Amino acid sequence: MRIIERFVILLYDRTSKCTDIDKARRKLFARKNNVQLIPPTKAALEEHVKRAVYQGGHVWGQILLPAPELLHQPTGVGQGLEKDSTHLTGPGYLRQLTAALSWFLASAKKGVDPCFLRIRRLRFAASMLLKAKLGDVQRFVRVAEPANLTEFLDAAFARFGVPAVTEGVKVVDSSGTELDEDVFEEIVKDASYGLLTIKYDTELECGFMGASPEQSKPSSLDTSDLHDTDIVDSPPRKRQRLDAEAKHEHYYDGESGTGYLAWRIKTIQRCSAKDRQTLFEASAAGASGEGMSGGPTVRRQCQFVPETALSEDECKEAISLMKHSADEDIVKNKMKLTFDYRRNMILDPQQSCNILFEFPRFKDVKGLVEQDFVLMFGEGVSGKLLEKWPTAYKKKIIQECRKLPSTSELEELLLTADPPEDSTERDADFGWDSDLSSVFLLLHLIPPSAQGRRKPGKVSASQAEKHLVVFKKSGTSIQEHLDAITTSSQPYLLAVGARKNAVHQFFIVLDKNAIPCRSTSCLGAFDELFKAHFVFGTSYNPMLRNMYTFIQTTVYNIDVGKVKESPRVAEVRVRLLH
Repeated sequence: MRIIERFVILLYDRTSKCTDIDKARRKLFARKNNVQLIPPTKAALEEHVKRAVYQGGHVWGQILLPAPELLHQPTGVGQGLEKDSTHLTGPGYLRQLTAALSWFLASAKKGVDPCFLRIRRLRFAASMLLKAKLGDVQRFVRVAEPANLTEFLDAAFARFGVPAVTEGVKVVDSSGTELDEDVFEEIVKDASYGLLTIKYDTELECGFMGASPEQSKPSSLDTSDLHDTDIVDSPPRKRQRLDAEAKHEHYYDGESGTGYLAWRIKTIQRCSAKDRQTLFEASAAGASGEGMSGGPTVRRQCQFVPETALSEDECKEAISLMKHSADEDIVKNKMKLTFDYRRNMILDPQQSCNILFEFPRFKDVKGLVEQDFVLMFGEGVSGKLLEKWPTAYKKKIIQECRKLPSTSELEELLLTADPPEDSTERDADFGWDSDLSSVFLLLHLIPPSAQGRRKPGKVSASQAEKHLVVFKKSGTSIQEHLDAITTSSQPYLLAVGARKNAVHQFFIVLDKNAIPCRSTSCLGAFDELFKAHFVFGTSYNPMLRNMYTFIQTTVYNIDVGKVKESPRVAEVRVRLLH
């Protein structure tokens, strides 16, 4: 049975690695949310195999015998050979299994789901051909005599290759008269009935009649088969909403970026994200990085390789020298030599909280955060944000944000990020500078995800801005601000200046410590803030995780494909890069 289970799983999902059909069934249902696109249970599959073995191995194996010996004849799905029967353990077992697999394969090649063929009764009697119509397609359907309405519908759905429907469907003859179960057998005996047309109720018509049977077959989710994506997969009510303003199918509207295909892609991305939910929860549980394969908290192979490795005693001597030296060049050199020692300390949960106590020169020597980041990833990666943001991302982000629903906060950011050419002198206290406003616009474009019931819940982009940058007027005591911090938080920027668009000093606030930024520009300070997460091995703020993940994977190209991304992050990346 294990081989047959694996065979049936591949019929439903070519990329699945499951060998247990019940596990594959649960995963496919969570991903596709459609019971007609998942395999049967293990118990049901065993009954299907028994039936196929009985028919292909025992009955057909005696087809040339004048008086074949038949075992217990099954009468419906779920009934088969007795469990204690020796029929499946005899010498012909391998041949019978081959016949069963052939039956599954033949059904799959015809586009028919072998596990949803509703075989009510297995008869060895005469059959008849009935002329049927579904949508714009006409075909002959073979049914056993005497025919009934249920068997006709089952055979017709299988013949046309569409999922079977038990409710909201009716059959009419050439005159338009509906046929019910009581009169169906008598009517089809008379050749004057003409053509049997299968119709759906109004609720289902937009889901099934809008597509031909060929379009209604289940299709793969691969992007190479996107043009064959089945229309019947979408719930009929959602399809009706898409067609509310127009009487024909909207597959994609390039101007508005809407339509069935856009909705379908979002649904696929959302379902795929559920499969990675366990990994996501493990990554958010702590800063140790266990269960993650990428991000600022994981151990990685750094670009820097020291010429001579210092012993532990030599590292302690270098640390002692740095604490008391007034020469910044000596401090930076010793920081480079103790890089490996510091990385091991940062990635140790028991020692990471003491990193700024052991290396206090982060708090008075500017540029040490930048230096450690370069040692980790190299010069080429370190400069990507400052190189690409003004030229490749800023303008496109502003264009995409103009398509968002208008709010007062969004309009203010758009005005400061892209002021009109004929604008007059504005209020001196109005907004941030252009570069930082564009960073806030990215936060509106990729808003925070909901944090759950016990956490803050749904947070707006305007609320999340306060977890990114805090502004203080010149003359404010930095130490008073640090002393007022009561709860531990992720790194954020502290901007000090006369007004928001005239900041003269930035600090990175981490564990109630202020680390001065080397850059005095807003974009340069944000660049150092992002790098501080990797340098100190701290996880992203949950409210800013989506935005930081976009910066990490799209701008810096760090750990691409190794971190959990929300569907919105992937969608925005496609829009900005194409």
